[in-house]
Amino acid sequence: MLSVQWSGMGPDIETRARNGALDQIRQTRDNEQVMRPAFPWVYFCLVFIMITVIFLYPLSVQMNASVYEKGDSLLNVYLVHWAGTHFGQGLDSYFRATIFYPDEVSLRFSEHFLGLALPSLILQKLGFNPVFIHNFLLLVSFPLTALFMARLAFLFFPSLVVSFVTGFFLAFSPLRFGELERIQVLWSFWVVCALWLGCTAITKGQKRYFLAFGLACWFQQISGTYFLLFLPVALTIWLISLVIVGGRDYLKQVVWLFVSLLAAGLASIPIHLPYYRMHQQGFTRSWAELERYAFHCRDLITTVPYNLVYGDWLGAQSSSVDIFFLGLVPTILIISGCFYIVRRPHNQDNRNRVMLFSFLIMAVFTFIFSTFWGAVALRHVFPPFSGIRAVFRWNILTSITLGLFLARGLYSLTGLQTKFRSVVIWFVIVMCGLEYISVPVPHYETPVDSAVPSVYRFLERNCPPDSLVELPLYLDEQDFSLDVIYTYFGCYHDHHLVNGYSGHFPAEYLRNRRILNEFPSIESLALLQKLGVTRVLVHTDLWPENRRASLEHIPLLEPYRIEYRDQTDLLLVSQFMNKVQD
Repeated sequence: MLSVQWSGMGPDIETRARNGALDQIRQTRDNEQVMRPAFPWVYFCLVFIMITVIFLYPLSVQMNASVYEKGDSLLNVYLVHWAGTHFGQGLDSYFRATIFYPDEVSLRFSEHFLGLALPSLILQKLGFNPVFIHNFLLLVSFPLTALFMARLAFLFFPSLVVSFVTGFFLAFSPLRFGELERIQVLWSFWVVCALWLGCTAITKGQKRYFLAFGLACWFQQISGTYFLLFLPVALTIWLISLVIVGGRDYLKQVVWLFVSLLAAGLASIPIHLPYYRMHQQGFTRSWAELERYAFHCRDLITTVPYNLVYGDWLGAQSSSVDIFFLGLVPTILIISGCFYIVRRPHNQDNRNRVMLFSFLIMAVFTFIFSTFWGAVALRHVFPPFSGIRAVFRWNILTSITLGLFLARGLYSLTGLQTKFRSVVIWFVIVMCGLEYISVPVPHYETPVDSAVPSVYRFLERNCPPDSLVELPLYLDEQDFSLDVIYTYFGCYHDHHLVNGYSGHFPAEYLRNRRILNEFPSIESLALLQKLGVTRVLVHTDLWPENRRASLEHIPLLEPYRIEYRDQTDLLLVSQFMNKVQD
């Protein structure tokens, strides 16, 4: 009886043991499946970082004391530094930048960079100088753009090779290299992240992805002024397209995505308001500016002048803003992918097909808006767009869709039933790299730390924050190069500058430039007193030869006295001028 009972229990115990082992195997396998996909993306990120170092040489190894150029790059060094030093002080204080005195909300004339404030603050606390911080955040945008684009492509075409090439295509395209002086445009990786999360939300239907989509939209809107307007319009077109193409099956997901987008927009309203008030004062772009920075057919064959393969004969001669060169091999893949998506049936499920067509519709609209007449029409529908000059930047959104077309074209190659498949794929990868590599990247050596002129250290250490004008304002009335240099040196003192540089200029400042540049004329002295400017910093080495004789009488001016003097700089202080109210 005992033996029978034991024999009866034996199979039950064995079965339970076997089932327990199988459960453990399944659990281990599930854990591996959860963990394993993370590893390729880590490797991808490391490879993209290495490519960034190579493609942005020598800027990538001279981050501590060089910028791409001495225009917008220097301005953005100041703005990123300002964002970090004023993080957490409230928007009212944040928008009161120390340029264009006596304007009280001077940051509205330029970029706000609120999305870069926290990383800038952290790097400042670690002891890095403003130039390094700007360059670090600029370079970080390349691997992040590549990684998010690779993840987006992998949703549609589950191939690691395809994902890698697609990420490379978007992140290291000539379009982005044409924007190296504008970190606010390069930080458009949040757009790619938002689209990836949005597509993931549609695929999986989990609420956390809808929330993450809204957060990505918000981060993009607070990272640059352009996308305060670009992103909501583009994503609204995408969501409407999803419903049009996919029908009622997508209505619920689209509603949730639109709610997330709307919440991000409402959270950005406090940032919108200063710009809205500025445009109410009549700050609009001229038709000439709009035409110059709109898309033209020649832009398809225009690349950066330092492109290794095409730079000598396709390089831009004037402005590097309007570049949309795709390269020969990527263009072939894009055309092939478009053919497969639009004309041929494929083995993708219907959900992927619907989303790809919605991307296509968004790309068509953003491409139209980047043209002159498309921008004109948009300005009539949405008046806030009248203040945007570089409408060509809509094509950053267009290129995301082109990247998915490229991914489809390359995905078809991975299915080739031939022993030369690997050779073909490696040929495509190598050719894309050769067509896009642009070295050496131009760079401008910038004074930092101990190389900063000593007069600025004197201002910081010995003079409480006050009002300041730096002279001369210009050597040519149409030239603002001195203004941007003075703005950059604002990183090293807290005085409120009459000078300034930005995408917009206060009308009062433009009127006063000519008068102030005649210093020490009676008219200029009267204007300084009217503005309440306490200190005048004269860079004697920059003054034209025919004007230097007039500087000899400056020490005799009343009520000025010399506060600091060296071989190149003369700092004057007035006792009767009004002080800046903190």
